[in-house]
Amino acid sequence: MLFHSPTARKWLASILFLMCTSALSAPSSAQQVDPSRFRLSQPDGTYVRALRSTWNLTGYGWLLKLTADSATVYNYAGDLCWRDPLLSGDLAKQVLTRYYAFPRRPLRVNFAETPEGTQYPARWMQFTPAICKRPPDTSPQFTFEAVAATLKDYYPLPFASARGVNWSERIARLRPLARAARSDAELKAVMEQLLSGLGDPHTSISGNVDETYFTIGSRSKFTFARLHEAFAQQSEIDDFFAYTKAWRNQQQEMVFATLETTSRRRLLGDNVVWGRLPGDVGYLAVEQIGDFGEGASLTQERELLASALDTALDDLADTRAIILDLSNSLGGYESAAHDIASRFTNTNIVSYYKKPNSQNHTMFQEVTIRPAVGRRYTRPVVLLTSDMTVSASEIVVLAMRNFPNVRHVGTATQGALSAMLSKGLPNGWALGITSEVVLDPHGRSFEVSGIPPAVEFPVYESADFDLGRLNAILRAQQLALTAQ
Repeated sequence: MLFHSPTARKWLASILFLMCTSALSAPSSAQQVDPSRFRLSQPDGTYVRALRSTWNLTGYGWLLKLTADSATVYNYAGDLCWRDPLLSGDLAKQVLTRYYAFPRRPLRVNFAETPEGTQYPARWMQFTPAICKRPPDTSPQFTFEAVAATLKDYYPLPFASARGVNWSERIARLRPLARAARSDAELKAVMEQLLSGLGDPHTSISGNVDETYFTIGSRSKFTFARLHEAFAQQSEIDDFFAYTKAWRNQQQEMVFATLETTSRRRLLGDNVVWGRLPGDVGYLAVEQIGDFGEGASLTQERELLASALDTALDDLADTRAIILDLSNSLGGYESAAHDIASRFTNTNIVSYYKKPNSQNHTMFQEVTIRPAVGRRYTRPVVLLTSDMTVSASEIVVLAMRNFPNVRHVGTATQGALSAMLSKGLPNGWALGITSEVVLDPHGRSFEVSGIPPAVEFPVYESADFDLGRLNAILRAQQLALTAQ
């Protein structure tokens, strides 16, 4: 059932107006809280009493209903509202609301997964709107309208324009097909058209159709396009992700063989690689920033990474310079990205600013990188990137590019710095969209375009594609030998 009757639309509009208007119109509506003030929301396994209410997380389209021992998430967009079947429960408890702090303003609270991580400003609500608590509508029509409204409300307009997409036009063109869909399988074909050609790694739809898992999404830039071409020209591997993984492993093996034999090591499923190159130049690669341990929590992931970085930087402590290679790094956790950057500074450095959705007027959150407690390296660092440097790996680059000891080289990154806004849909599918505006200290956005290096040279180039990364590392080595 869609809420298109004049009465229902007017009633929901008035509720959402009360929920959102002041928060979406005043630049001072969100107030960043110092990380030291955050506390566990469930210190004894239940939510502290002051949090047991309904909260509106403006900018994210989430309503959060907390009781002593439960967390229910509702999504709202356009004139629709529905219970989120994926975020409600343990995910909301462990990710969305693990920590809280009051920003010294009445009827406000900031939630966070980690004290130093993204802060979700929330406003108190007297009640959860009845329309949000209606039985779930799992029809293809409602699913389409939920996705359409979320894209229109929360996907930043400048990014859509830069990617050559007009959501309103696409949605209007595809709506008749969605209304004619009689199954999720038929709707999936419509969704493929909706996201076709977007080239945004953080915008996707995934789920199951006839017990088969699918993901609709795409990446842009040269290297991914070249890999798709190579995949299509072979028949040994029938899954693109498996093909890409095999290619990335091959790339790593070539690099590993180049490192001095007695110095080379790999940890965390070969995702942290290090050793020495001739000329007393250290080499450290982080191939992804997370998923190091099966079933590990974020805290455990960060502990595993910290241990690996301590070991690697101990081994490389006496080198004249280090190449930090993120040219094949596909992202992960933002807080773990901060952990990497924190290993290369001895002072606090404001590295970037972020906020949800460019149409939303909440204040930017200032992100400061603080020196790590563990082993640090503050000699020259040559930071190598390519268009395979994606997401959280780009956050490492954004955080470090203004460090005085860091020189960014190679190719511009993918241009997908925004965290993914996740929405569970009533039919069990999951929608993820780009929703944040991330700016460097000079107010520049690198979404879509990618972060440009100070010294530009090709990494994965047409002429020698498979040897491109190795050649780029050797070129970075020469720059490291002259670093001061």
